[in-house]
Amino acid sequence: MTIAAVYFNDFNDNEFQWLYMMVSCINLSLMSIMNMTINLLLVALYSGEQIYDTINRNSDDRQVHSGNVGVEAYQWYLVHTATASVIVRIVKNVNKPLFVLNIYYFFIIVFSIFYLFTSIVQDMRQGTHFNMVNPIAFFLNEAFQVWYIVSASSAYSERARQIVPILGTYNVGLIETTDEHTTELLIIDYLSRDYSVSVAGMYTVDYTMLFSIVSSTTSFMIILVQSYLQE
Repeated sequence: MTIAAVYFNDFNDNEFQWLYMMVSCINLSLMSIMNMTINLLLVALYSGEQIYDTINRNSDDRQVHSGNVGVEAYQWYLVHTATASVIVRIVKNVNKPLFVLNIYYFFIIVFSIFYLFTSIVQDMRQGTHFNMVNPIAFFLNEAFQVWYIVSASSAYSERARQIVPILGTYNVGLIETTDEHTTELLIIDYLSRDYSVSVAGMYTVDYTMLFSIVSSTTSFMIILVQSYLQE
């Protein structure tokens, strides 16, 4: 990054070229940290989803083939809660960066669409060739990152919530082989847990958030386009 900044600033005679180089390096460093945060969160969420999927499938299989279903249900639920605890700690550690990322994504998507629109309008007025490849590629890159975060969070939450309906099939075995309150305790513990991915306790990362981003982006775009066309 430093070599690239020095190379490009060789063509700049401005006395602030070193300041520009430092700002560019800081910007690239922040972008790298943001990408690492996203990758860490996606790996954690997709790993949790796969673990939950394995637990759910094995719970179904053991319910059919195992005789001591009460113990099996309890053991699988312990694995389930241990996985949830790990994911919660990871999400908590990246909570603040994720909040900043969501703000960044909202504004960058709005302005990338607005930039694409203004570029097309200016090219049409000047009669030049449309340069839409870079703006569209940048917009799609940011939009896909938001989509992956939302889809991973939703898939993780959906898989996690399937455990009690599956363990509900163990009711007869639990009553016959163990304390009859075991099922009730598992359900109470399940209901006391929040398997959704929340950011700073303000909102949940799911498809509802994606819909809110789309609707808010549309509203801001209408305002910006109207202001631009009135100039």
